[in-house]
Amino acid sequence: MNRILRILTSEAQAEDSPEELVNLNGQILLADELSPADTVLMQHQGIAAFITEFGGPLSHTAIIGRELGIPGRAISGAEFRAMSDEEALSQLDGIGIIARVTPEDKVRLVQLLQREGRIVAMTGDGVNDAPALVQADLGIAIGTGTDVAIESSDLTLIRGDVAGLLIVLAGCGATASWQTLATDGDFDHEQDVRVGDHLRLVTTDNETYEGLVVEIGESTLTLAETKKPVTVVAVLVDTIVRVEIYR
Repeated sequence: MNRILRILTSEAQAEDSPEELVNLNGQILLADELSPADTVLMQHQGIAAFITEFGGPLSHTAIIGRELGIPGRAISGAEFRAMSDEEALSQLDGIGIIARVTPEDKVRLVQLLQREGRIVAMTGDGVNDAPALVQADLGIAIGTGTDVAIESSDLTLIRGDVAGLLIVLAGCGATASWQTLATDGDFDHEQDVRVGDHLRLVTTDNETYEGLVVEIGESTLTLAETKKPVTVVAVLVDTIVRVEIYR
């Protein structure tokens, strides 16, 4: 979540006109720090993501997109509305962020993606998200959101983090299930596993870890564990005796 604080000063007297009361000295942007799990969605095979942001300036939304690793350029809702459907369809693969959108813009984006044969999941928490949540193949409300958003969705994500969202998307696959990769630790973690995979690991100490792979090191697998709150754990590869993957 981002917030902008404006720094104002005043040397005005009570009898001064309103426009003389304050001076704008600057602005401070406050932003929540991204966790390793937040960037996993962009690295997960087969998933393309868009940011559609209602109120923030285009430049601020673009910064968030870059930090998340979302590919494609940032455009405004006005630019999106100026495109015909054919123009928008031809450019969607090169767009990652649409800022200052209306509820109608969100619905249109979902419809355009569906025209291309894509399965569209839409997340939202506000009243203005409800039409697009209904239009999407899978409407996902954030549990802290409005009643309207929750009632318009197919499911509610109680824990509003990306790790939980990825598990939801994986679970929507018709063939997704737990598969055993190794039972004796004899596996190539750099070849058999990729960032974004949902793993369940058992170590020689009989410890069990379950989460999303956020980093693959030379001798470690780092997981964002799917618990509340999400914790990041690095597991030494040579201690892993059993590996299960959810695909």
